[in-house]
Amino acid sequence: MAGTAQERKRYSPLVLTETGSLSREQWLEYRRLGIGGSDVAAIIGLSPFRTARDVYYDKLGIAAVEGYEGNWVAMEMGNLLEGLVAEIFRRKTGLEVYQVKKMFQHPDHRFMLADVDSFITMPDGTKAILELKTTNYNAKDRWWRDGREIVPPYYETQGRHYMAVTDIDRVFFCCLYGNTEDEAIIREIRRDAAYEEEMIFLERQFWEDHVQKKVPPPYLEDGDVIQESLPPLLWPGRQETARHLFGRADGIQPDALSPSPGGKEGLREEHEEAEGGHPETAGHTGGRDGEQLHGGLRQGRQALYRDLQPRPQTCG
Repeated sequence: MAGTAQERKRYSPLVLTETGSLSREQWLEYRRLGIGGSDVAAIIGLSPFRTARDVYYDKLGIAAVEGYEGNWVAMEMGNLLEGLVAEIFRRKTGLEVYQVKKMFQHPDHRFMLADVDSFITMPDGTKAILELKTTNYNAKDRWWRDGREIVPPYYETQGRHYMAVTDIDRVFFCCLYGNTEDEAIIREIRRDAAYEEEMIFLERQFWEDHVQKKVPPPYLEDGDVIQESLPPLLWPGRQETARHLFGRADGIQPDALSPSPGGKEGLREEHEEAEGGHPETAGHTGGRDGEQLHGGLRQGRQALYRDLQPRPQTCG
């Protein structure tokens, strides 16, 4: 498969809708028409916050993760500080930042949507994506692994999804973790054709086999992630939906917290092996031929922690 920007066939994303005048509820309804960047980590099993089933329930309008009061403060802080983080990035890099208030759609994979925080015009005239993040001081260490600068995998998947939708080859991340401009982290990642192909395969599998067929994906995540995901289903007014889906009002399937056969344990073992066994090669899909790449895909999400580990990053 073509691996560079020059070898790939270029394309322009479609515009699903202008977003500048949308209400929050209207915006959420458009997001339910496909998979957004913040959905991807959960879909492929790399999110420490959400499960694939959370995304499934959100797309069917059963329980909106964005509306869950348990995480509203962190979400509001991130929204309120986006302008400040963008200005910090501009001052530290000298690059101009601008917004395009549109929700984009991949021209070939219509289930792939992108509502990008900001864009950048590079000195050579090319465009790049800028994702604006906030975190707390204790969580800043997630931007390093074994002394190496990285992008946390749940953010990396978001950036790679956006590059695929928009046909842009670079994503910058700026994450503020303190109250001075020196307490901001800047990272850059570039497009990876093998990663992108694998990611699109898994997104399509989730959309066609689960959302469109209304078949909930299995729980393959850690128990604490699953437990954290349950409260939205227990809100007032959700009981009837839960009873309809599961036959009980608490929304919990009898086997919901049990690992799938050969599922979570194998997934965790592969993840630990990839992180601890060979850190210098963990996550590299480059160098494998197409048969090997797709052989891993056929195993579904159990191959993810081996195949989609974070790559070495280029720092801005």
